Amino acid sequence: MSKKRRGLAKLRVEILAAALISLMFAFSVQKTSYYLGVAWVDRQLSSAAYLGKHALEMIRSLQNYIDEYELSDEDTSRISSWQKKENVSFSLYDEDTEEMTYFYIFSDEQPLTVKVSESEYTMAKKNADANGVLMFANGRKLHVMMMFDKIYSYYNVAYIISLVLGGVFYLVVFLLFINRKIQYIKLLANELKILEGGDLEYTITVKGRDEISELAQGLNNMREAVLFRENEERKNVRLNRDLVTALSHDIRTPMTSLIGYLELLKMHRFQTKEQEEKYLECAHQKAFQLKEMTDTLFEYSLVSGKTQENYDLELICVADVLVSIEDTQIADLLSDGWQIRKEFAADIQDVYLDIDMDFYRRVMDNLVSNIRKYADKTAELIFTSKIRDNCFYLSVKNKVLQGETLEGSTGVGLKTCEKIMRDMNGMLKVERDRDTFCVTLLQPYVRNV
Repeated sequence: MSKKRRGLAKLRVEILAAALISLMFAFSVQKTSYYLGVAWVDRQLSSAAYLGKHALEMIRSLQNYIDEYELSDEDTSRISSWQKKENVSFSLYDEDTEEMTYFYIFSDEQPLTVKVSESEYTMAKKNADANGVLMFANGRKLHVMMMFDKIYSYYNVAYIISLVLGGVFYLVVFLLFINRKIQYIKLLANELKILEGGDLEYTITVKGRDEISELAQGLNNMREAVLFRENEERKNVRLNRDLVTALSHDIRTPMTSLIGYLELLKMHRFQTKEQEEKYLECAHQKAFQLKEMTDTLFEYSLVSGKTQENYDLELICVADVLVSIEDTQIADLLSDGWQIRKEFAADIQDVYLDIDMDFYRRVMDNLVSNIRKYADKTAELIFTSKIRDNCFYLSVKNKVLQGETLEGSTGVGLKTCEKIMRDMNGMLKVERDRDTFCVTLLQPYVRNV
């Protein structure tokens, strides 16, 4: 799983965990509030005094209903209508017939009339919340035993209130978590406006380890990359300005001398053939000095990225590469009196490099140019090649000329070589101590092409 997908999964886990935690707290609040509500109903509304008081009120209400509609004891359907409306239970006892008529809200078979014993009648009176006598329009009197069943509706109210409290608490806790994420997103939006204003030094806040924090880290990485490119651009512009300023001053001297020698030759202002040859040699030297300076300008243009080079990569046998180096760079150095020691790898006939040979020669020419300038000619030059770690290594090691340093050099030559090798998927490595200087070219290879 990629890092981005892991971050997304982690964000989902956080949201799921927040939902579960909110649900657990909401369940606890619901249960606690329900138990507290039931306890309050039991303590405040289920007392004998409270039930008796309201049950007597129901008896008076039923008597008023009987009087208003002049009901007889046989109008059970009308009495049932009142009972259902008031949502209470009661029973009527006839002393003459010893029959009990039940009007209970918990029974579908009502009114139900049954003959009861005296003990059953006594038990019914004892269990009732209030007892009384009802007078009917036909002159009959019936004992009434009233149960104030409305109390049970308060338990339902307590349950509903507990559900509402649990739901509200769930939303509050869950929204607190979501609000933290929303506030963080708003913070990122405000910080992005700061970056849009041009303040790339401002660091984006990174909090947590989810997808949003990875986004913030990605913005920081992008900001740092933009800063790095801007700094490199400014550095390149400064180096370019300094180099052009320095070379423009340096070019004047050989250019003036070259023009002077050419003027002398053109006007034949020489007395002997030897003097003419001397003027030609001096003009030749000044021309090559100008060439080196202009080459430096072109190389710097390559290093600074102002020029896009086109590479014609092809597979070339390592043996052919080494033969080319021996026939050109090494041969030139030998003709100038340099001492060369070659330590080339064997068994390289089936080893190939994917390179542009012209640019590879350019790298070697640049390295040889540095050797001519800074190496000790009395010491031995060591050319080494080897195959290791799926790469072809070619090293040139020389002894540094005593009293000679690279501090006055712009370093453009090595930077040019480094860029060329990098563009060909290779690498240039420099190792230097007080007495020796070694440059190694690394290039991936393939076999059996």
